Amino acid sequence: MGGSNYDGGGGSPTINLGCGGIFEFLLITNDNQETIWQECKAGQEVYLELVEDELPRLEARRLSDDLILGLVPPSKIMLISCIKDGWEYQGRIEKISGSEYDPKIYIKVRGIR
Repeated sequence: MGGSNYDGGGGSPTINLGCGGIFEFLLITNDNQETIWQECKAGQEVYLELVEDELPRLEARRLSDDLILGLVPPSKIMLISCIKDGWEYQGRIEKISGSEYDPKIYIKVRGIR
């Protein structure tokens, strides 16, 4: 009779579909909101940095001076796996709105391998 022979693919490299795409999102801003509001402008270059502490997180940083702009939202958690697989993410600030005490920073990044 027909039997199943599934071998789970152990040892195969992980494939992350969509890692090389373009991603746009609103950052979760950190405690440095006043500095971000005063110094950051649309068009400035950014990159994502994986921080692996007890709970891994992705920080969005300004390329010129590594200023932490905020955290990547949990909805983009798959980017952590992509970075671990060798992808890098760079882009720019698309728009800043809100206020000095509650800045809204929209960024767009592209996966680069």
